[in-house]
Amino acid sequence: MAAGKQMIFDPTVTIIHNVAPRHDGDTVHRGIFNHEGTSDIAYNETFVALKHSSGLVRYTLPLWQMLVGSHVCPGLLRAIDFITKPQSQPAARFAATWAGRAAAFKTCLADSGEPQSLSTPALPAAP
Repeated sequence: MAAGKQMIFDPTVTIIHNVAPRHDGDTVHRGIFNHEGTSDIAYNETFVALKHSSGLVRYTLPLWQMLVGSHVCPGLLRAIDFITKPQSQPAARFAATWAGRAAAFKTCLADSGEPQSLSTPALPAAP
């Protein structure tokens, strides 16, 4: 490590993680389906791939997301897998995912060509 410091890993250390309550609708990673949360995740995945990737990745990653996807944001192939598990709400997950992906494509196509920032927008310069 920098400045001659060492990081020590102690495998006997135990961490107790208390899950705090969410004050928004994003309960997706807690095992509860939420349309808005799923759509937001799909939007973010697609937006980042389109705006902040380059070369072949810019085109293949969104294609992979739409064709295969993930358990949280299913693509076409994963949506077929969900049909065998109706308790996972396949139609709702698929609809939320595609709504988020479509919104990301729309945002990227409508962009004026200026680079997007994932952080808080900068304040205007003082006169």
